[in-house]
Amino acid sequence: MTTTQNAAPDLPPLPATPAERLALANRLYREFRALCFWHCRPDLVITEERIPLVAKGLRDYGGRRGFMLSALLRDRDERDGVEATPCP
Repeated sequence: MTTTQNAAPDLPPLPATPAERLALANRLYREFRALCFWHCRPDLVITEERIPLVAKGLRDYGGRRGFMLSALLRDRDERDGVEATPCP
């Protein structure tokens, strides 16, 4: 008998370039907007400076899948303690 209870959710590959990381952040912002980013504008443009906002929202409010996806967006600056920029 196999157990899928602890199996990792389907995760996209780790972004190889900054452009891929930005595209992933935009896709995840749109996908998780109602759950994690309800307080932000629906048409908010995700820039490089706002990626920590997306990662933090996913980590805090995205459930297990969001938490795991947030790791794909982590950057050296975030690991060094740079705060996420709030929504405008």
